[in-house]
Amino acid sequence: MKRVNKIILVTGVVLVIYGYLCREINLYLFWDSKSIGWFVLAFGSLFYLFELNKSRRNQGRKRFWIKAGIFVIILGLILSGYLIYDFINSRPYQVGIEYAKHSSQLQEEIGKISGFGLVPTGSMETVSVNGSQTEKAIFFITAKGDRKFKDVKITLVKSDTDSDWLVKSLY
Repeated sequence: MKRVNKIILVTGVVLVIYGYLCREINLYLFWDSKSIGWFVLAFGSLFYLFELNKSRRNQGRKRFWIKAGIFVIILGLILSGYLIYDFINSRPYQVGIEYAKHSSQLQEEIGKISGFGLVPTGSMETVSVNGSQTEKAIFFITAKGDRKFKDVKITLVKSDTDSDWLVKSLY
């Protein structure tokens, strides 16, 4: 394995471990390292598989599983990038973030909110029953306050297509 690949993989592991540890020991610095670390690990794994594919090709060995791994990682990176972009630009996410910015309960806990994490996660679903449509969205995001940070879960609902999204819970 090339030295650069090792550095990328080790950096990804360190970032992920730091991201989890800073939450456990209440260290309020670079909480986005957890999300960034997973992306760095994916890229490091991808570069390693490219290198392995090249060496196996030169040796005349089979490479099907390596190519399958490369395909899965590339597909995962593209899909996750699209989903993050889609989440950030969605109406329920915008409503949830605005609600969180003005939440007195959250501000009491973490101080004045200065921003949110880079990578939101969660889900959105639509349920139709007898022509009535209900939508639900759940987002997990890091809220950054001037005293501390907190991972928050924002649940939103929309009862029909004519109404706007309502925040059901924030914790």
